[in-house]
Amino acid sequence: MNRKPFVLAPKAVVAALAVFTVLVRLCTLPFPDLVDTTEGRYAGVAQIMLRRNDWVTPWIHYEGIEQPYLGKPVLHFWLMQLSYLTFGENNFAARLPGVVGAVGIAVALGVGALSLLGWEALLVTIAVFASSCMSFFLGGAALLDVTLTLGITITLVSFLRADKSKLAGYLVFVGMAVGVLTKGPLACILAGCVIVPWLIAHRVLLKRWPAQIAKLPWVPGIIVFLILVLPWYIWAEIRNPGFLEYFFVNENFGRYFKKNYVDEYGSGHRQPVGAALLMMLLAVFPWSFLVLAMLAPNLRRVFSKRTIEVVSADPVLLFALCWTLSCPLLLLGATQYTATYLMPSVPGFALLTGLLWKRHRVEANQQDNLLRQVLLVGTAVILLAWLGISVASLWFAPNFIIICASIGLALWTAISFMRFSRSTARPEQYLGLVVLLSLLSTLVYATATMCFDNYLSLNRSSRLALEKVREVAASQGALRVGFPYYFPFSAAFY
Repeated sequence: MNRKPFVLAPKAVVAALAVFTVLVRLCTLPFPDLVDTTEGRYAGVAQIMLRRNDWVTPWIHYEGIEQPYLGKPVLHFWLMQLSYLTFGENNFAARLPGVVGAVGIAVALGVGALSLLGWEALLVTIAVFASSCMSFFLGGAALLDVTLTLGITITLVSFLRADKSKLAGYLVFVGMAVGVLTKGPLACILAGCVIVPWLIAHRVLLKRWPAQIAKLPWVPGIIVFLILVLPWYIWAEIRNPGFLEYFFVNENFGRYFKKNYVDEYGSGHRQPVGAALLMMLLAVFPWSFLVLAMLAPNLRRVFSKRTIEVVSADPVLLFALCWTLSCPLLLLGATQYTATYLMPSVPGFALLTGLLWKRHRVEANQQDNLLRQVLLVGTAVILLAWLGISVASLWFAPNFIIICASIGLALWTAISFMRFSRSTARPEQYLGLVVLLSLLSTLVYATATMCFDNYLSLNRSSRLALEKVREVAASQGALRVGFPYYFPFSAAFY
């Protein structure tokens, strides 16, 4: 009796992959303790707002007093407050909005791009986004970047579909409102860095303006945007005179144009020239290196006139390329930024990868030994990284139960993979390898989170130190505690 070969059903796999990634991330949310200074700062801001019952002004515990925090808008803090009300004031609740935002990004990518890609290429898009390094770690951190990225993703995907859907036209402005309520006008700049170059390239290369321009509901859409955004900004200025000047002038433009930019609540992060490009490669690890490995043997063809013509004639592919490069190119001229600022380009890279998969695998429908070899090598590297992280963490305040479980599971997976890699190449293996690589990458990130939990909690947070102080104080009486180098915002939270 002949067996039918196992074939992945992309619809079911998309759902299973999403559920697996979300569950793994939810399980790791409590670990490690909130890391200073950024996670502790934002978690504390929402905590003070909740205790003050203030849903207008963000507050921060800084230099020994509670004072208004005028550096960021309020949307993400609202989400954290709602999370605290539901789950209590703890690590899990502080980080949960990041997971919600990441799920929202995946849904926006999926719904918006389904008709463009089809299920198989859409599965690749979701797999790449879900298991990119920055998606996993920021999609479970008490930071604002994922919520900002959600707004930008809604805007860009909806803009791409605005010529076919009236609702998508309105969602362009709704997404922009989400971004502006999370990080201010930076959201408009980031979306513009994708849309404006694409419009110009479309006009120059195809000799016409794209249909999206005429189809967008400009007047009612702008009205919707203003209705969503203006009330909080006006209310915040009334409560805190001078807020608008500080926020728009210093916080948003100062970091780009002031050589020695600092905000009122900390110091800037200076980066060497070109660092954003390297950071982007790491942000979408391991997929960035796999794409480079695929392109390396064909560099002459990649930069050929024919390839330029193909990209120029494909508006969606050109849009995804602009989206991928927007943040790295914008940050090349910035003097102060962190790697998390690249997050809005990660969905663009995932969409670009899905489009390239569709062009190469689905439409060409060809056997590609190089692609299979790259995926196999990439999977082997991830397995080695899994073992390496587990073993390396033995030197950093280890949790031996977690480490032994990680090493055992990694070895079992490696043995199973070796048997799989020797099997005869079949067309369905390509998609299977993408899914496998995505799952393993997620497990590697989770392993790193758990294996280095004790080390990070001891060295980058204050909860364990405060517990020790409480123990000493219980036997010796009240203690006065100081922090010689900087004030850990997590101390105020815990």
